[in-house]
Amino acid sequence: MVGQTRIKNGAIMNTRKQNERLDRMSEALFGAPENIELVDAVEDLKTVGIEPEELCSRMYERLCVEAQAYRMRRENVPPLLKKALESLRPNTAPPRTQMELDRRASSTVSQILDAVKARFILPSNTLSGLTLSTAFRNKELEKSTKDQQIIDRLENELLSDLENEEKEDAD
Repeated sequence: MVGQTRIKNGAIMNTRKQNERLDRMSEALFGAPENIELVDAVEDLKTVGIEPEELCSRMYERLCVEAQAYRMRRENVPPLLKKALESLRPNTAPPRTQMELDRRASSTVSQILDAVKARFILPSNTLSGLTLSTAFRNKELEKSTKDQQIIDRLENELLSDLENEEKEDAD
């Protein structure tokens, strides 16, 4: 069944034709959907007063209603509808399985670690000119030979760790 819509002059236009017309106009204005960058699409939506998060939320709710209609008829939900639901599912929704909970936790921890690491990344040319302060090491009265050995060992470990991290980042 094709839906119908009444347009300004009172004539009836098929929804399919209207959608095709809108698709052609959109493609003429913005280009093909696969050629539009996500950042540009989000910016365009915000420019016209549409909040992307709200749009995703509303679309998710509409797709849930569609999926529910399939389930009520005891039919399988089409794979593309399932995929769309999974893609649009809000992060605030409770996880459905233990695997999903684990994946979310892992993702969250990774994001936190990446943010912390980003604050401590040294420029690649910094390591060659790195020198540790000798202010404490030159005070003979405050340290023993054993203290000096510990300081030297820790300094070597630190320099080694920094070199290893720099090599890992380069790979």
